[in-house]
Amino acid sequence: MSRAYDLILHGATGFTGRLIASYLNANAPSEIRWAISGRNLDKLKSLQSELAADANVDESEIPLIVADSLVESDMLSLALGTRVVISVVGPYSLYGELLVKACVESGTDCLDLTGENHFVRRLIDRYHDEAVARGVKIINSCGFDSIPSDMGVWMMQQHAIETFDAPLRRIDMAVSRISGALSGGTMASMTTLLENRHDPVTRRAMGHPYGLNPRDGVKGADGPDLRRSEWSVVHQSWVAPFMMAAINTRIVRRSHALSGWPWGEDFRYSEVSAYGRGFKGWRRAKTMSFGIGFFYALMLWGPTRSALTKWFLPKPGEGPDESKRAKGHFRFQFQGEGRDGRKLRARVGARMDPGYECTAMMISQCALSLILNRDSLPDSFGILTPSTAFGGVLLSRLESAGMHFELQD
Repeated sequence: MSRAYDLILHGATGFTGRLIASYLNANAPSEIRWAISGRNLDKLKSLQSELAADANVDESEIPLIVADSLVESDMLSLALGTRVVISVVGPYSLYGELLVKACVESGTDCLDLTGENHFVRRLIDRYHDEAVARGVKIINSCGFDSIPSDMGVWMMQQHAIETFDAPLRRIDMAVSRISGALSGGTMASMTTLLENRHDPVTRRAMGHPYGLNPRDGVKGADGPDLRRSEWSVVHQSWVAPFMMAAINTRIVRRSHALSGWPWGEDFRYSEVSAYGRGFKGWRRAKTMSFGIGFFYALMLWGPTRSALTKWFLPKPGEGPDESKRAKGHFRFQFQGEGRDGRKLRARVGARMDPGYECTAMMISQCALSLILNRDSLPDSFGILTPSTAFGGVLLSRLESAGMHFELQD
C-alpha cells in the first residue's frame, strides 16, 4: 500500500516535538518523506518556517498536517498517510490512545516517549493481540524513558550469552552522573498519573514490579523499587531512589517476558541513584531521598499540587533553554552477575541533555530504523519495548549518533 509519507511527527509544536523536528531536519536522509502534524495551524506554520530557514529550503518541502488527537477520523487519516508515526502528545493517557488505535487498524508503526505505566498497560490490554495479528510495531518509551536502561540490559545479556555461554542472573543499574531539567509536558504527565493513582489498573501498573508483563506470564523474583537511602554493597556507594525506575524497570522486565524469558525466570533487575562513599555520599543520598519523598507528598495532596503546578512548575510547552540543555549529560553504571559468579560491568551515557537533545535523537533514530532498516529488525510485533522492536540495529544507530555503550568484563 502506497503512503504519502515515510514519517509523520505528531505533536510537533510542543517543546520536545520541536527538538525532534529540528533533529530530523538536520539528520534525516534527503530521501525520507516526512511531515509535521498538530492541531494548531498557526504554530505549525511557525515551526515550518523555522525548519525551512534552518535547512535553507522552501517551506513547501516541509509539509504540515492539521490533526486533533481527540478526533478519531483525524487520527485515522494521519495513520493511513504514513509508514511511521512519532507521537509526542503527552499526557499520553489523555491524548495518545486514538492515534495508537488508528495505527493498529491501518498497519502503521508508531513510536512514543511515554513514561506513563497505566497508559502502556491500557495499550497492552486493548491492542497488543491485534497489533501482533496485523504485523504492527507500537513501541513505547523511546527516549530517556527507557532506552538507556532497556538497551543497556539487552547489550549486557547478548554479550554474556555470546561470551559466557549463559545469561546474567541479575543486573543492577546506578545513575552515577546526570544533569538535566524537566519540561512542562513531563510535569503534566506526572500530574495526570497521580490524579489517577486510585484507579486499580493505574495502581497496579505503577506499583507492581511486573505491571507491564503479559497477564498470564511468569512474573519473576523482583520486588518493589528502592524507596529510601541505603548503602549498596553491589555499587559500593550510598544510594537513593531513582525517580524513573518505576517505568524503566517495568520496560526491561517486559522486554524479558516478550523475548520468552531467555535470561531465566529468576532474573532480577534494579535501578537506583548513586552518590558515592563516606559521609558526603550518605548526606547526598539522604537529602535526595527526603527531597523526592517531600515532593511526592506535596504532589499527592490536591491543593499543594495545584499550587505547585500554577506557581512553580513549568507549564506545557515550556522547558529548559538552549544554554541549560547544553550542560546536560548522564551516565548509567550497570553491574551484572552470572549464576556462576562471573561479573560483567557496562556503562551507558551521553554528553547531551538526557530528556531533550538525547531523547530527540533516540526517538528519531528509532523511527529511521523502522524506515531504513525494517528488514533487519527482529520479527516482533505488538505493544513492544525498544530492545524487542529494534535489537542491535538501534544499538549501532545510537552509538553512531553520539551515545556510549561500553562493556567492561
